[in-house]
Amino acid sequence: MKQKITFISVMFFITSITATTILAQKGAEQQYAVPHGGFKNDISGKWNCGDFGTLTLSQKGNKVTGTYSVHGGKVSGTITQDKKFIGQWSETETGDKGDFEFETSIRRMTDRPTHLTGKWRYAGDKNWESGWDCSN
Repeated sequence: MKQKITFISVMFFITSITATTILAQKGAEQQYAVPHGGFKNDISGKWNCGDFGTLTLSQKGNKVTGTYSVHGGKVSGTITQDKKFIGQWSETETGDKGDFEFETSIRRMTDRPTHLTGKWRYAGDKNWESGWDCSN
């Protein structure tokens, strides 16, 4: 019995060392696990967007509409094949409007996007503004 426990302890130690070595070889590169069954590209729900407030989205197929809590903001757009959310924004309180483009990403174990990293611009502008980033 004592030999069996010693053998199991040695095997556990070797397995731990091997796993640590493999993880150390990966370096700073972050690996994201893919959940069983794949991913859903549904971004419906509430998103915390910092200075832009709360973004509330509703998605049907690849069409998305929503509101954000700053200046009576509204968004509408589509999810593209490469998992971007692109469309138009408008603010009823200021009369401002323009375009936006978000990259969707999954940064924790889930089957849905957890982060939107975006840029925006006023209608007619060629240059993009950065920093419209949201998480849920």
